[in-house]
Amino acid sequence: NFVDVAKRSNTMVMHGLNLAADLVSSFKQVAADQESEQPCDFYLLELITALQTAMRKELQTSSYDFEVAIDSQIKMHSCPASLERVMKNLILNSLHHAFEDRSEGKMRLSASSSGFGESGILKIVFEDNGNGIREGNLKRIFDPFFTTKMAQGSVGLGLNICYNIVTFVLKGNITVESTEGKGSKFILT
Repeated sequence: NFVDVAKRSNTMVMHGLNLAADLVSSFKQVAADQESEQPCDFYLLELITALQTAMRKELQTSSYDFEVAIDSQIKMHSCPASLERVMKNLILNSLHHAFEDRSEGKMRLSASSSGFGESGILKIVFEDNGNGIREGNLKRIFDPFFTTKMAQGSVGLGLNICYNIVTFVLKGNITVESTEGKGSKFILT
């Protein structure tokens, strides 16, 4: 009996240590992105196409459609690795949370720009038709360690990382609109 309890305890400790290691690694990556990444010119659609290729495994093994509606001429002067990290976190968030108990669904990423040069504004919209977010949770989803999936090993940092990158690295804004049962829409400007 003692050996069985010790084995289960060891498994729980190892799981906790792996989560802690992932957290530290994530924090280090965000810090490194903030310190080392220099803004450059890039085309948004090329960045998203490369991200789709990198996430091929996650996107192909799911039964959820991923649509991209971005003009190939939208050019940005920003930090591409940081923006890619935000987009990846939003996609993974939908795959892990929005479509729970659903066999099919749709994600859509679109962008539009207004203005020219330095004063131009880019609006990126990531939306899904998943389960949506409960109204009581909407105010907290960008808070660190807020999750509704703690028992399943989620640590609640994905959307907090998105918020910090968009706000502090990309010098933008991120908001969310959601209706429970109808999906969520994340808007980056």
